[in-house]
Amino acid sequence: AKTIDKIKRLEPEIVLGLGDYTFENISPQCWFDISKPINDKIKIAIGNHDLDYQSSYHQLLDHYKLKKPYYSFDFQNIHFIAISSEHPYEIGSKQYEFIKKDLEETVHNPSILWKIVFLHKPMYTSAKFDEKDSKELENTFHKLFESYHVDLVLSGHTQYYQRSLPLSY
Repeated sequence: AKTIDKIKRLEPEIVLGLGDYTFENISPQCWFDISKPINDKIKIAIGNHDLDYQSSYHQLLDHYKLKKPYYSFDFQNIHFIAISSEHPYEIGSKQYEFIKKDLEETVHNPSILWKIVFLHKPMYTSAKFDEKDSKELENTFHKLFESYHVDLVLSGHTQYYQRSLPLSY
């Protein structure tokens, strides 16, 4: 609730949620109640705890009017892609093909100046418990994001701040 109050005071135009809106509770209603003041500004990525209960996962999709746990949208001159690190994303999967096609389309849109990807689990991490998932995400998306000039990738999951300089092969 304190974080939501701080967000409200800053008056952002958009808020990106990086997953885990439910934890040790079957219903995301507590999250819906707390985040109501930013409900019209938030776009979400699904976290691993959001899948602990199928009913809460579907409630999240319904509440945020999402047909799939991965999607994209434009906000002014920024193109955002929400990835679900909790659903199949390997090369050839429906999600991967959506992301690849979506990035291809941004190349032909001169109004897009920035490309930002957000997801729950990190592509790079110093946390030992994330190494396997992070390596899989890196192997799947790093070259793709580099080739389509993704500017920023945001993730949650580890519960602490990490950053890296741009990495390239």
